[in-house]
Amino acid sequence: MNETSRKRLLAEWYQRCDPDRPLGFDTGDDAGSAAELYVDLDAFPDPDSGETRPLRGHPAIDDLFDHIEMSSLGPRASSSQLFAGFRGTGKSTELARLARRLEDAGDFLVVRFDVGAYHARARALTREELALVLAGGIGEQVEEKIGLKDLPDKRPIWPRIGDWLNDKLDKVEQASRDAEVSVGVPGMQLKARLRDDENLPEQLARIRKKQPGELRRFLHEVVDGIAAAIGQRQLVVLVDGLDRYDAPINRIIEVYQAMARLFAEHADLFVLPRCHVVYTVSPYFQFLLPSIADHYTGGLRTLPSVKVRERPPGRVPFKPGIQAMDALLARRVDLDELFGKERQACVEALALASGGHVRDLFHLVREVIRFAWRRPLPLGRPAVEDAIANLRNKRAPLFRDTGELLARVARAGSLDGLSDAEVPALCRAMDNYFILAYANGASWYDIHPFYRDAVPAPRDAANPDGA
Repeated sequence: MNETSRKRLLAEWYQRCDPDRPLGFDTGDDAGSAAELYVDLDAFPDPDSGETRPLRGHPAIDDLFDHIEMSSLGPRASSSQLFAGFRGTGKSTELARLARRLEDAGDFLVVRFDVGAYHARARALTREELALVLAGGIGEQVEEKIGLKDLPDKRPIWPRIGDWLNDKLDKVEQASRDAEVSVGVPGMQLKARLRDDENLPEQLARIRKKQPGELRRFLHEVVDGIAAAIGQRQLVVLVDGLDRYDAPINRIIEVYQAMARLFAEHADLFVLPRCHVVYTVSPYFQFLLPSIADHYTGGLRTLPSVKVRERPPGRVPFKPGIQAMDALLARRVDLDELFGKERQACVEALALASGGHVRDLFHLVREVIRFAWRRPLPLGRPAVEDAIANLRNKRAPLFRDTGELLARVARAGSLDGLSDAEVPALCRAMDNYFILAYANGASWYDIHPFYRDAVPAPRDAANPDGA
């Protein structure tokens, strides 16, 4: 292989291992390539026994699909579920898989959108903003799929929303309404305002105070009208992106707390009529408000990392998980070409260093590929160890308020006894990948391998100094 061909091959591998690109099972031409790259981590055979072993607990997507399918056969034909996953575990890919499965079933019209397309998420959304995002996102996607002619209201959704808002503001504060901030024209300007205009939430709040039930009535009318227009099919709405925010680090916990309260206190708004809806939310909801799942018919499902080691304190390597990581990488990279005879040892080192966190596995192999750019193939274990060390050195340092929490997790693999005061430290730790979550039988936790050596020794009554 000449040098040009070698670099072209490395560049192709590098692009195929992009950690921020979910597989598009439900996006036309991408569906075929997604199927080629996907490895089912929820049904992977044990390399010794051949028995299928759970690597991420009971498959969350199976649960979501089954609940929608069973609910569709009931008299109400509606459902609502929360889907959570720690960053980098593959939530968006799994949602795309869910959309494809539902569409293949033939009984559903599935729309999926990301809240980030409609809101900057630099702070928590208000109930009014999220309601308009839902109306706009659902309406746009349905218009794209079936067109306007079959819908009861033939207008595009954003002008329709704008007219509704303008009418309500007229009635609430007609004398003081400023034409320059009119929300009724044209619809796409309203869409832009929803994303960037800090004055819009105040206007929306005025409508709620004067006419508290109108926003819910409007959103539910939009959804109900679509449900009535699609005949025998049932509407399924998959709402992604409510777990990611660009708020400053010192305010991010406030954002999570506000969003958890929003979903708990206003489920009557977000549980949609004649519709199956799945919201992708932060996994911290279960710590911030443990009862939140009670408000949604399917509860809260969580997507954890892949088990590549046994639970602390033993942490014995778990062969099925390591083999699954090998299979995942082999769909994107020629591992024999990259590592030669040292493939098994190199992939095991990468899998264990990632902690079974899929995004970090791709970060690590990209670092290896970057090292290979100026080195001959195959690479050996020393180059892999260098790449692991290099990525580890780029990660955030531990925060003072997370030390004792991490020490407890390192000792027992558990968050039992977590106090309310420790929840902010937990959110900070998980946002920075200090702690990873697993589910095999019971849910359990471990320190990310990058940080294990930096975690202070745990303190207890017999050893108060951690010596």
